[in-house]
Amino acid sequence: MTFDKTYLFSQYNNRDNFGRAQVANIGAGFNPLTYEVIPEQNLALLPTNKSYWILGVDDIDYYDVKTPTATFIYHNSMKNGAALKSMYTQNIGKRFNFSLQYSGLRSQGMYRNSLASNNNTLFTGHYVSKSGNYELFAHYLHQNVNNQENGGIAVDSLFQQGDSNSRNRQNMQVNLASSSSQFSYRRYYLTHQFAPFNSDKIPFKIRHTISHQGNKYYYSQNAPESYWYDVPQQLVSNGPLGSKNIQIT
Repeated sequence: MTFDKTYLFSQYNNRDNFGRAQVANIGAGFNPLTYEVIPEQNLALLPTNKSYWILGVDDIDYYDVKTPTATFIYHNSMKNGAALKSMYTQNIGKRFNFSLQYSGLRSQGMYRNSLASNNNTLFTGHYVSKSGNYELFAHYLHQNVNNQENGGIAVDSLFQQGDSNSRNRQNMQVNLASSSSQFSYRRYYLTHQFAPFNSDKIPFKIRHTISHQGNKYYYSQNAPESYWYDVPQQLVSNGPLGSKNIQIT
């Protein structure tokens, strides 16, 4: 364990958080402080601040191991929960490898209505022909990002003035008391390549990629939240309390 690895694995998503400010609960995302391009975000319904849990195509690792290998990475959470990433990989023969990975996070948070419950399941396969001219990579990924959504402290002056009731943060009223969001993301991916010539002499390869992804996003609340309106007359009669199940494929 080196200093650099300690710094890298200090975050629940096992990444460096440079240029990002983490919010009050792990699993609730980061506020970006710098501009960066996230290709998967172009086709995703998930808000940008929560997209750091999502694994893109370039984030998937493929393996070639001599013996079966397993890894476990554990993080503490913000009250009642934990974050765990587990992985198992094994070679079948010399040319084919598969891996299974599951990551789960549950964190209640220090404030009301801030529970984060995220998980992802990943299967990968990697094949190399005997001659080494042909290579195939494939994976299936399913991810869920579920969060209770509060709108911040309702009366922040109590917190700033050191009111005794604010010492236990669960006692503090929040702006949104019953709102939540659910996000689901799936991807099927296969790419294979063929090198018709000696790669050491002529680095030319023909590659073909097939990919399909789909995601769903849903927002709901148990009752009208006064945070969104000043007087009841501003509410739409018989209006829905949440968004419909929006999908993109």
